[in-house]
Amino acid sequence: MKKSIIIIGIIACAALMVSCNKTDKTPQSKQQGHPMTLTLSIEDVSTKTTLSVDAGVYHRVWKAGDEISVIYSVAGVPKKERFTLTDGAGTATGTFACPNSELTGTQYDIHFLYPYTSQEWSSSWWMVDISEQYYGVIDYGYLGGYDIMWGYGYYKDDAFTMTSPLTSMVYYLHIPKSTTIVSGSSGDLTVSLTLAADGSTVLHNQKLVSKTLSSTSHNEGNIVLKWVDLTDGALQNDVYIAAMSDNVANETFTLTVKDDSSNQCTYNIGRGADKYLYNGQVYHLSQTNFTPTLALE
Repeated sequence: MKKSIIIIGIIACAALMVSCNKTDKTPQSKQQGHPMTLTLSIEDVSTKTTLSVDAGVYHRVWKAGDEISVIYSVAGVPKKERFTLTDGAGTATGTFACPNSELTGTQYDIHFLYPYTSQEWSSSWWMVDISEQYYGVIDYGYLGGYDIMWGYGYYKDDAFTMTSPLTSMVYYLHIPKSTTIVSGSSGDLTVSLTLAADGSTVLHNQKLVSKTLSSTSHNEGNIVLKWVDLTDGALQNDVYIAAMSDNVANETFTLTVKDDSSNQCTYNIGRGADKYLYNGQVYHLSQTNFTPTLALE
């Protein structure tokens, strides 16, 4: 209540005080937070590259500490909550919890976006950005942070149904350890790898989910993998690059190797005629893709 109103007079002030007391005692209608758990499944277990490789098989499983964005709306107001894995590490089905969720017993449209993000694009979209990646190794969970997954479900009468399991929005390009990608190099060298679209190919580096749940989309752009270690021009480790594109036939890319002094060389890569790049899959490059091997210039 404004101070200027108080000086009107004693009678008016008394009446206003009664009114204010009644207002102060009115219960607030704000949705109260409460503990909530969700069980989320991953589609296509055998193609997950996030955690480990066992005898050449890529496993798609949850890991301890995984967090996911739970996106929904209440009376037209967009909501996004952080749910953290509490059970199911090492498996394809995990239980996630939020201690202060506003989800109610009936919520007909809930979207899930992994990994958890607080990034926005404009004011209408939540965004996961994979334009900058690091190391490219499976160990230590670096790769899992770029494995964008999206799915949806609903709550009805306090029972949760996963309408669509979490599905990968990316594929991986794998360059095996010991592949020579720079000629004429001796000793240890750290480089970056830049993946760019070539010709009519469209490369995406950001996944967008509408805050109103009306749609999903992508932004176009290059993907840079930083801190890749070479010895005598050859990779010290297996390297993976997460990427998104339009999933059409005959996609082609350039892959540029660059050192800290901006010396670089560029290779052309692609799947070949009438072949596709499918989400959730791993595509292996070989020494042939880097032959003839080029020097940094």
